[in-house]
Amino acid sequence: MHDVTGKKVRSDKILAMNNPHTSRTADNLTVSDLINKLKIEFPKYDFRVLDGSGNIVNGQCNLSNVRATY
Repeated sequence: MHDVTGKKVRSDKILAMNNPHTSRTADNLTVSDLINKLKIEFPKYDFRVLDGSGNIVNGQCNLSNVRATY
């Protein structure tokens, strides 16, 4: 994981370890919704969502469609 400047981030900054949520984000929300949610909790980071092939997903794509690629 890298920060916005490309600098490596310590392992204790990994989102899965610090994410306070116990349930996943709803399938009917968009990638943009998820990114906006993450930016509130982790304001110093920039997020990109990748599909199962490693491609950056468009912000208007529903999370259910992204999850289906894995």
